[in-house]
Amino acid sequence: MKIKCISSVLFGCVFICHACGDMFAARTRIIGHYYLFEEDASSDFSIRYKLSSGDFIG
Repeated sequence: MKIKCISSVLFGCVFICHACGDMFAARTRIIGHYYLFEEDASSDFSIRYKLSSGDFIG
């Protein structure tokens, strides 16, 4: 029973962290709705557009 509970909690944590997506990415506003994202590795960059819902695409 303990293993099932622990497994469920760990699975929930992983799911929540994955759902947050860019939680650990540094973002800098470029202009308007465009943002520069620096991923976990400092050499990975991307430009993303912020939607009215607050999500980013790009």
